[in-house]
Amino acid sequence: MTIWTKETCRTLFAALGGNCNIAEISCCTTRLRIRLHSKTAADRIALSALPGVKGLIERTDEIQLIIGLESAEICRLCADERNNKL
Repeated sequence: MTIWTKETCRTLFAALGGNCNIAEISCCTTRLRIRLHSKTAADRIALSALPGVKGLIERTDEIQLIIGLESAEICRLCADERNNKL
């Protein structure tokens, strides 16, 4: 059971520069992988402060939030919330 809620997802979207700045959200076993249209719009301090985030890694084309084994559940929750906002 995740400690994330729909409100946490909305906070994530805001820290990423808004829903329209998100190209894709996916996950692997322990990470939330986020591709953005503009990485400069992301608030790294706000992202690191989200509940359960243990670290942040930046790749050329994505930001990864290290969360742990709840990443798949959080990814589904965020995808559902994101689809409701489109």
